[in-house]
Amino acid sequence: MGTNRKEKTPKQKLYDITGNMDKAVFIIWYCTPEDERPNFDDWKGNIHNKTKETIENWLLEEKVQEGIQYYLSLIKKKNLLKIYQKQVDLALNGDTKSASWVADFSESTFFDNTDNEAKEWLDTIRKKKQLQKK
Repeated sequence: MGTNRKEKTPKQKLYDITGNMDKAVFIIWYCTPEDERPNFDDWKGNIHNKTKETIENWLLEEKVQEGIQYYLSLIKKKNLLKIYQKQVDLALNGDTKSASWVADFSESTFFDNTDNEAKEWLDTIRKKKQLQKK
């Protein structure tokens, strides 16, 4: 009988990497584009009102840098999946260049080690394709 293991959220994984929830929350805020995130003074209550100087020092810590790399890799995967979905949509509407791109990309190693979110996204794409074929 298999165990029902729940996948960790990105924030939980960042906590595992940094060992500190304030740093995990900071990484998510820091990696969010400036025009999409609240300004620091409005947001700093989320990290127990740490100062800008403190968080600038966090950026020098190896574990925080490792967390940033991890989180940016998630953003990269998410963006690639958005591009893939757009190309699939174009291909399904008859764009042969997009169809060729989708075929090539589908054979890449990108889909080999994806997380659950990526698998769910791909399942949704596949279901859309099947519905459109009917």
